[in-house]
Amino acid sequence: MKSRPGRALAGVGFGVLLLLAAEVVLRTIGFQYDKSLSYMEFNFPRPHELHQIFEPDPVLLWRLRPNYDFGQGFPRLNPQGFRGVDFASLPPSAFRIACLGDSVTFGRPEADFTTILRQKLDTAVHPAQVLNFGVPGYSSFQGRLLLDRVLRDYRPAFVIILFGWNDHWLAKGFPDAEQRATASSAADWLGPLRKLRLYQFVNHARAHLVGDARRPAPGPDRLRVSPEDYRENLVAMIEACRKSGVAVIVATAPSGIASGKVPDYLATLDFIRDPSELAPLHARYNEVARAAARQSGATLCDLDAAFGQRETVELFDDPGQDLIHPNAAGYELMADKLAECVKKTRTHD
Repeated sequence: MKSRPGRALAGVGFGVLLLLAAEVVLRTIGFQYDKSLSYMEFNFPRPHELHQIFEPDPVLLWRLRPNYDFGQGFPRLNPQGFRGVDFASLPPSAFRIACLGDSVTFGRPEADFTTILRQKLDTAVHPAQVLNFGVPGYSSFQGRLLLDRVLRDYRPAFVIILFGWNDHWLAKGFPDAEQRATASSAADWLGPLRKLRLYQFVNHARAHLVGDARRPAPGPDRLRVSPEDYRENLVAMIEACRKSGVAVIVATAPSGIASGKVPDYLATLDFIRDPSELAPLHARYNEVARAAARQSGATLCDLDAAFGQRETVELFDDPGQDLIHPNAAGYELMADKLAECVKKTRTHD
């Protein structure tokens, strides 16, 4: 018969084995969840979803996980955490184009405009490199910060800037410029613990149960990036490119709003207050982009105007569900217009 201390020790040992088994199972199925993303409040990414796709970034707030495999037809991300081939494997090029943007730039499983653009510009004499720096959920605030890294690390000859959608979504608590991704000293102490999948699972379950209840309601006119800040970000990106001797193209964000079918979930999930507000709001941000390009002397590629000359159903598979991300034909049109703008800018330079 075991003594009382012996039974207690056996119980502790059994409990440790159960915890180890749970840790092994969670690692085997590839579970990951970083609680620090829950401290930042956004409509996208929400605290209890898509946590496996992103990782915290002290400057950019979040970034895509390197080599992440989305499945569902998407290609695996490269080691830099972007869509496309390993950027480090590319040879130096005098015709390198960096495309900064959000999920519209990132693309759909079947298409993205950066791949089509490369095919349209590539020649035997002047092989083109078109690098996709689109990150789902990014605003111009994050794009402005990412551009510093892109100019420093990849030395493009051209930069294409395409933001707007995430900029004009409602802020959850704080606008992007007021968000903080830095960890506290207590969080630093918990660093090793955060690596345990079991610890991550507990935080994931907690986010499901109380995450939404703790969200502050959107304040009046609190957008992720105000129109004034949107203009400031675009102008700053244009100036940064100029200082680096890089040609810059500012694009407007096309949409399927003309269909008149604004998805209800945009209001339900607090992206906007009322579906009727979306058309004038999106038009305002596109006008800001036009004005910023015009006043800064940058090349404007008015994709929104180009889409307006075609039937919405040709360019969006189901605008009633997704009026943000074009279909393959829409991406083809985007690439056509951007290729024209690149050639025009190249000739002038």
